[in-house]
This record gives sequence, C-alpha cells and structure tokens, in this order.
Amino acid sequence: MGSSVNGAKQSKTLLSAAVFSLVASGLVVTPISMASASAAEPSRTILREFKPTPRPTLDSIKRQAAGRGISLMEAIKEYAFAHADTSRRVDGEKLDGQVIDPDAVIDDLTYVELVDLERIAQSSHVSFEEAIDRHGSHNARRKAIDAIAAGFPNDFAGSSVIDDGRGVRVGFKAAAPRQATDLLMNLPIKVEVVSGRGYSEIEMHEALEKAAWSLSARTELGGHKGSVDTEAGRITFNVVTKKGRSAAVDAGKLQEETRAAVSANPAIQIDVTTVTDLGTAAAAADDKYLRGGGKLSGNGISCTTAFNVKHTDGSYGSITARHCADPGPYLTYRNYPNQGGNDLSTTISRMHRAANYDLARFTTGGFTATRTFYYAQDLPRYADGIAGSVSLNDEVCGMGTTSGWIGCGRVTKTATSWDDGSGRPALGIVEQEGAPVRGGDSGGVFYNSAILYGVTNYTLTRNNVIVGGGFTRATVLNTGAVGSGWTVFTR
Repeated sequence: MGSSVNGAKQSKTLLSAAVFSLVASGLVVTPISMASASAAEPSRTILREFKPTPRPTLDSIKRQAAGRGISLMEAIKEYAFAHADTSRRVDGEKLDGQVIDPDAVIDDLTYVELVDLERIAQSSHVSFEEAIDRHGSHNARRKAIDAIAAGFPNDFAGSSVIDDGRGVRVGFKAAAPRQATDLLMNLPIKVEVVSGRGYSEIEMHEALEKAAWSLSARTELGGHKGSVDTEAGRITFNVVTKKGRSAAVDAGKLQEETRAAVSANPAIQIDVTTVTDLGTAAAAADDKYLRGGGKLSGNGISCTTAFNVKHTDGSYGSITARHCADPGPYLTYRNYPNQGGNDLSTTISRMHRAANYDLARFTTGGFTATRTFYYAQDLPRYADGIAGSVSLNDEVCGMGTTSGWIGCGRVTKTATSWDDGSGRPALGIVEQEGAPVRGGDSGGVFYNSAILYGVTNYTLTRNNVIVGGGFTRATVLNTGAVGSGWTVFTR
C-alpha cells in the first residue's frame, strides 16, 4: 500500500485521457482531488435503493397490446418500425448490407435492448415485463461502471450485479472517490459501495496473467484454468498433469512457487488445486458482406466470426478465436441463408494470431466488412460499441455457427485464464453460465443489445453437461492484441 500516492497521480492522469470517450457515452468526468488509498477494513455503504424507472410510452404500448390481444413484443415491434430514426442509416445498406431491426427508442430503451430483454426472459424463465424491470437499466449501469473503471483504474476493485439485476455492488481499493459515487448516485437501481478491499481490479488481472504464464512454463502440467474473484480478493487455479493424474503434482509446493513467481499485492490470495479435468474444451467444431456471427469452415473444423476490425490505414479484418486459426492459414466464410449464404462464400486468410489471447485476425476475402453482427440466424444488427468493463452477474447473449442464438447467461467469472496444454495461456477471458456454448460456436460473439462483449473461446461443462462458456473481452482488441493500429469496427 506504500505506492498509494503514485497510484493516485496515475489515476488522475488517466482520467483526463478518458474524458473524450466518456463524453461520447453521455458521462462527463472532471478531475477532482483523489481519495486517500490508506489501508482500511472493507466497509459497505448503501448509496441508494432500487426505484422503478418511469416508462410511460412502454406502459401505453402494454395497454394497447392487451386491448388488441397481441403480445407485448408484437406491439413493441409495430411501434419501433413506425417510429424508426432513419437518419443513422444514410448509405447504411451500401456500407453494411441490410439490417432489419429499426433504430428506435421507447422511453430509455432502444428496440434492440428490448429484443434482448425478451430473450433474457426466455433464458431466465421469467416474464418479459419482469426482465424489463430487472435488467432495463443494464446500459445505464454499464456506462457508469465503464466511466469509473476508465477514470479510476487504480481505485476500482470490480463490480457485481445484485438483486437479480435491480442493483450493483462496486468495490474500491481504498475509499471510494467522490466523483465515482456521484456517478453511481444517478443510477435508477440499488447501489452498494464496498471501500477498502486493498486491491484494484487491474492488480487482480495482472496477478492472474503472471500466474498463468508461470504455470504454462511448468513442463509437468498438461493444462490449467484460473479465475479471479474480485469480491474475495482471491485467484484460483485448477491444474492437470500431462496424463491427467493429479497425484503427480505437489499442489502445496506448486501453490507456493506460483505465489512467489507472481509477487502480487499481499491482499490478493492465490490458490492452486490439482484436478483430473478442467471442465473446458475448445468449441471449434447472399450478399457479399462479412458480419460477426457468420459461419467459418475449413481445415476439418467449424467456427464462427465475432465481429470486424479496422486499421488506421483504412483496411479491414475479421476476428475469430485463435484456436480456430491454428489448423491452417485459410478458412471459408458464409453468411446465413437470408443473406445469400447458401450460394455465396469467400476465402479469408489468416494474418495474425494473438500471443496472449485466444484471438486471431483474418482478411475479409472478397466480401465487404460491416459494422454488424448476427444476433440470431438471418438477423444482423449494428454494433454500436464495446463493453469497457464487465460486472459479475452481467447478462450476456451469444451467437455461434452450431447453436445459432446460444442463449443468454450470467457472468460468473470476470477474469479467467485457460491453457489447454499447449503451453500458451489464453488471457482476458470472461466466463458465463446459462448460455451453453457448443462445438463450432468458437470465435463467435457475445453481446448485450448493440454492445459487443467478446469472442467465444470454450465450452464449459459440469458433470458432463454443458452449462456455459468463455469469451475473450472485446476491449483487448483495441490495445494491440491482433496487431498495432487495429480497433473494433462499430457504428
């Protein structure tokens, strides 16, 4: 904790650099004096309680739907098409191909948010109205957490969605900066602040990555999987030997050596456990526009595209999982049938495989790169941004070649590492349960509304039943993961 003064200075510098992106999201940050980073016992404060957001237009649509005997989603769709904002689509079909869903807003909710809320309701087995009540403030919460994570990187210690979506718990290394609490006070949900955790989320992620590389260098290991728990300040690794026999490794000694190699903040605990199975496995299995969520095949595998990227020189690329790119330098891309996928395809070439992440960049072949992704078969949607942060219990939805719409699940691990035995750990992974990833879904997209969350990389099983999967955070693509100058291509 002796470096708290330097940490505070760095936070203020980074805050200035973040102003432009935060203004674009509707949250303006102005520098203030930083909170002290002195050691303190964790304390919890309830800043505000949940208060339902007034949605008079949606209430009117509900009454009309009931009076006409149609579903709420049918009535919302009619309203959205009748009140669509076409100004954002000047030359849109020329640039991105056809996008059916309208750009429309009902109270504080976009049409695409409502489409996903209906799908979250299906996955969660609750009513559409209940899903709107629980998760309707998702994007407002995400913007606030993104602003805090970007503005106070050395203070922010992770966030969790609580009360079935009606609240958020936000942690800080020491005292919560006043400006962060001001942002949180403006949310229409319950807000709980935990001060004095003794570590930041960045420190947790850095410790996970160092430990992952340390374990991948161990010749006696056949793979490992690690994850962070920002609420408990704990990093947990499961490891297997090359023959899958846990008895071949001294877990206690391995844990000591891993902790020594990381030299992490002493407030962060690192645990190593030997297991016989990691419970993960690689999920590899028109018009002339290339979209995220499209179908990839070749070299004996089936995979999926996630979304497209753009270089500063004006060129474009397509992103998928690194393990989809490993078998060979070329893959065949196809759209879904409504966009000509039965008749048209293009060959894309591998250009870059990330060293630290399960990500690869390909060319776009003979197709035009778009700012869109499939959120379900035959249904493309605009990508309007990427999630800067991920909260525990966030609702995310997925799309893949095998599953089509994978479903929507809840984030259970905000930072995970994975080594399948190749000696090359994949970092920056988020894990979710509830959307069962299957073979062939690898490289696909995880999203919420028009916001991209990440690139699918593995299927997660428990007792031989698929319960979810992992995805690599989209944010790492904007920091050179697939080459300098490349960023996610969004509207």
